Amino acid sequence: MSQVIQPVNGAGVKLELDGNGYATLIAATTYFFELPAELAVKPLQSFSAQWDAVIVMTSLSPQDTNIGDATSFADTLGAWLTQNPTTAYVPALGGVATQAVVAVAGGTAGGATWNLSLGSGRKRIKVIVGATGGKLRIFGSGIGMA
Repeated sequence: MSQVIQPVNGAGVKLELDGNGYATLIAATTYFFELPAELAVKPLQSFSAQWDAVIVMTSLSPQDTNIGDATSFADTLGAWLTQNPTTAYVPALGGVATQAVVAVAGGTAGGATWNLSLGSGRKRIKVIVGATGGKLRIFGSGIGMA
């Protein structure tokens, strides 16, 4: 079963979600959507993002860590690492996937899905909003024996 992920901004402030699970993100800001611990320990994890036609996002990047004291909003070098293998395939509609990183120019509502098989204990999607904010929601799931 998937669940909506509540994002935090770079200061660690949790954003409110509307009735459909969307967060309103503001321009030129970085946000983090961490997979809940009970899902992150599963052998297979998945993130699905859906955005409105207004938002511009420089990047949506899958990241992981095993550092237990790294905050979900840490942007310290080496705490969280972007997973962007050359063989990555991320289906995206209304955005452009370059390996595992997705960029959204705006003007088209859309979505993307990352299917991961990472052994690390924590996973998140780092979102960098460009010149125009808008609405985004990300669902996460984990399956298999932990």
